[in-house]
Amino acid sequence: MKPISLLLLAFAGIASSTFLQAPEDPIQSAFHSYMLTFNRTYKEGSQDYEHALAAFTRSYLAMVHHNREGSASYEMGLTDFSDRMPIEVEIEMAEEGANSMVQREHRLEYPAEVDWSATKYVSPPINMANCRDGGHIFAAVSAVESAYAIRDDLDASHPDNLISVRYFMDCDYTNMGCNGGGQPYKIWRFMAKEGFCTWSDFPRNEPAETPKSMNVYNCPKYLVKNVVKVARDLKSIVMKNPSIDILKALLQYQPVVAGININDFSPLYQYKSGIIADTAFACSSDYNDDARKINSYVTIMGYKEGSTITGCSGHWIVKNNWGPNWGEQGYFRICIPSDITQYPYGHCNIHQVIQIPDVGLIPGYLIPPTA
Repeated sequence: MKPISLLLLAFAGIASSTFLQAPEDPIQSAFHSYMLTFNRTYKEGSQDYEHALAAFTRSYLAMVHHNREGSASYEMGLTDFSDRMPIEVEIEMAEEGANSMVQREHRLEYPAEVDWSATKYVSPPINMANCRDGGHIFAAVSAVESAYAIRDDLDASHPDNLISVRYFMDCDYTNMGCNGGGQPYKIWRFMAKEGFCTWSDFPRNEPAETPKSMNVYNCPKYLVKNVVKVARDLKSIVMKNPSIDILKALLQYQPVVAGININDFSPLYQYKSGIIADTAFACSSDYNDDARKINSYVTIMGYKEGSTITGCSGHWIVKNNWGPNWGEQGYFRICIPSDITQYPYGHCNIHQVIQIPDVGLIPGYLIPPTA
């Protein structure tokens, strides 16, 4: 082959690699730089990536247009909120007060009913029996079982997918065991650092064997090899008094843990069926009550909008920790207040503290910056 032919072929190769591949869009290039600067990890081509890119494009063009004018008294730039639509920024910047987000979130979309309890992704209710002050353990385990089952499309009731409650009673020395005062998010932190066991590995969490306090000498970590699994992908989200709209939005993705006030006057003790509406404020705080007491935890599995009960706009569907023979097969329903000023923390304070095991199901715009 003549040298001129080789030269032409070489030029053709350069041309194909140079001219047939369009240069990266300048806005997309700026977005990639933004991701590096602000430590974003969107996977290119994913729904989250496209959503963030659309928000960024809007922010970027607004910034360029504003700064070109040159007549404004301030300069715009890219910030931590540049990849979020205005409604998302409003949600994350809102105060923790009960009414601060309600008007802003009316654009959030969700169906009229969600009920995870009717799916394979929820394990049967367990009776915490003698572990009366261990509600944080049972609720935390219930929620994280469901989160992994939903993410990985598993049957949460299968022994290999059930998480041993007893493991945390015997092994989690950081979270009070059955002695009360523990937090669900600490259970998830323990799982991420020290690990957990499945029911099939360590099934001793039947009510008859449930201890009043933990016994570290029974911890299977020291008794059985190769049964402790570490959940390194597990994180925790804690929200203080999120609005009803935010809570409904979260429940599209997975069940959540809620603090609740189960005091001596609580209607839960004698509950059999129906929708609890705490009209006598037996277990609910109002704005004049500084106690806002939380002394146990339950798992909210869903909700249903619409109600014939005065003062209720619908109800939450909640899994308790008192076994399948209590209430509605281990569940209860509780009023969603139509007047949030009357029940700023929900009936029995069920809105006051929401904790979520984060395995990647919750979209970033629903997660507070401090979570």
